[in-house]
Amino acid sequence: MGDEAGSSNQLKGRRSPQRTSEGGLTVELAYSFSTSERPELAQVGGKAMSLILMTQQGFPVPAGFVLSVAFFQPWLDQIQRSPEWNAALDSSSEDLKRKTMRVEELCADLELDELRGEILAQALAALEAGNGPASYAVRSSSPEEDLEGLSFAGGYETVLGVKKENLENALRRSFASCFDERVFVYKQEHGLPVDEPRIAVIVQKQIAADTAGVAFSLNPLNNCYDEAVINANFGIGESVVAGRVSPDTFAVDKLARTILERKIGAKETSVWLAADGGTYEQPSSSRGELCLSSEQVLRLTEMLGRVEDYYGRPIDIEWAFADGKLHLLQARPITAYFPVPEIMLTPPGEPKRLYNDVTLTKWGMQEPLSVMGMDFMAIANAATLRFSLGENTTDETLEAMRLTVQGRTYGNLSNALKMEGKKRFLSAFRAIDVLSAEAVANMDDAEYIPKKLPPAMRGLVFSALRQNMGTIVDGLRALKDPARYRQKYLDDVERCMKDLEALWREELTTREFAERTINIMVATVSAFMSVLFAAEMARSRIKKLFKDEEPELRDKVVYLERALPDNVTIEMGLAMYRLASFSEVSECTSGTEFAARLSDGSFSPEFLGAWDGFMAEYGFRGPMEMDPAATRFYEQPELFFEQLRAMAENATPENSPVAIFERAKAQREEACRDLLRAAGKRGKRKAKQFESLYEVLMTLGGSRETPSTTSF
Repeated sequence: MGDEAGSSNQLKGRRSPQRTSEGGLTVELAYSFSTSERPELAQVGGKAMSLILMTQQGFPVPAGFVLSVAFFQPWLDQIQRSPEWNAALDSSSEDLKRKTMRVEELCADLELDELRGEILAQALAALEAGNGPASYAVRSSSPEEDLEGLSFAGGYETVLGVKKENLENALRRSFASCFDERVFVYKQEHGLPVDEPRIAVIVQKQIAADTAGVAFSLNPLNNCYDEAVINANFGIGESVVAGRVSPDTFAVDKLARTILERKIGAKETSVWLAADGGTYEQPSSSRGELCLSSEQVLRLTEMLGRVEDYYGRPIDIEWAFADGKLHLLQARPITAYFPVPEIMLTPPGEPKRLYNDVTLTKWGMQEPLSVMGMDFMAIANAATLRFSLGENTTDETLEAMRLTVQGRTYGNLSNALKMEGKKRFLSAFRAIDVLSAEAVANMDDAEYIPKKLPPAMRGLVFSALRQNMGTIVDGLRALKDPARYRQKYLDDVERCMKDLEALWREELTTREFAERTINIMVATVSAFMSVLFAAEMARSRIKKLFKDEEPELRDKVVYLERALPDNVTIEMGLAMYRLASFSEVSECTSGTEFAARLSDGSFSPEFLGAWDGFMAEYGFRGPMEMDPAATRFYEQPELFFEQLRAMAENATPENSPVAIFERAKAQREEACRDLLRAAGKRGKRKAKQFESLYEVLMTLGGSRETPSTTSF
């Protein structure tokens, strides 16, 4: 570990004054970074634990020690006995800052007792042994700080360039920061107790860095696990860590050990150690140049990879170069990245795969699926894909196209783009999620689209064409006779509902019921896809019909899809508004009262009739409705009441769902007249073509949402 790590070994051997009894337990008051023990996280905090572990693994960590939570217990007791502390706990959000500042002011008068003063002196003597006086970095190490998912960024105090004679004052400043308003607020937001402050403090040799910064073991911009990103500036790393400058940025391929990108930052200022203690700011004279050489970038990447291997997860580190020597100042799990399920991770160096969270983009579900929901969705995905691709479709093929894992369903966009072609894929994808479609449109095709499909998907295009030829033919026929095919689809939906009702009366296990339900529903897919295909073809042809017109007229094509008839989602919204308009909703003060009155039938017959009618039609719906385990409207009238109440309170005659629908309908009809007039100027044939396509859109376009009316 070198002289730096070994210089504090003397601290380890002096056992008796380092320990004290707290609550019947013997606890350490101080730990050297070079200790062979593994302290309790609750005593040293995440930051110090990381430095101890990294030192034990032989990384170039500047020598230091940590004063444990037990070391500061007398100070905590003194503060918690004060009236200022109780006032801070009881303060409102408006008074919190003023009252926490008063608590912090109390810390200025705190003094170390004889035992703790002796321990601090011994620790410093061990740290300076053979090296003479030094300056120190004094940092907090709360047990709650720098843990995975928690950062407390900017909450706790760090004091740099501390001389020995000012060390105790720096300890007080760092200790006092655990009462900072920002720490209180952060704890409240993350469900942590604010009345149990705990803090340990690190004292570490200060590195007079020439260059310093942070490094990430994955690329936080694109979530790529194979890339490292380094942010760097001249001087010590405080300017980068605090986000005060635009640093130099390097992107590195960790496997090939090649630098993918070098970007010179403005490096507006730099922080340097002052000879007499503390720091000062002064821009580097070389800020127009990169502050790291290629050799330094690769050395840093190599160390970053070894730290990541030790932790077994993506990490970020703070680092510094001083006189050509690389130092590791901190290591912690990255909090701002998307943890990809293991089954979706590509082996290092293998081609990247792009996934789409279908649960979010297509179904609008923010929360993860339940365990039952995951099973149901996996069965539904398999059945739907086998219907589209053929019964001989293997599990390997299904896995290459869509995965349900960790509460989400993901579509493999890389394979879909290769199979369908980017242009055709984007045409359909834009109707589902415009923003995601634009991201895909502007991505690097060579990076995310494979050169060839996996073996399990070979020949799938022809298989899909054969399987869906009847659907395509029916879709083309629906373009010519939309009314007939709409009725055909509605007849299929009615048969589906009757089959589901009959299934409900059978004695089946939950899984059998789910599988049979899905098979019945999939049987209606062909009719639905024909209707959907015809509507999409009509949209596409109308857009093409006016592609050479002025932009103002072209933009009106979008209005043709507004307030289309037979859209069950719109119809449900209007039905909710009618229900919310009853005085019974505004008269109730809470969901509990509403549910009680509903249960005892004390509402008017008119409202109860409207309620029963709504629940018969839409009661099985609700948030997360694609998950069979999710709560439905009819199951929790208290929660549904809150939606009705909000609608009643916020809807004025001008912005009610009815008014919005009527405005959208008027916009659609006006756009239709303008477009028909423009088509007529190009001849009767064009006008008739537009009228025919618009009829298809009107007749079939609203059916997109019809499957949502099918209950699980």
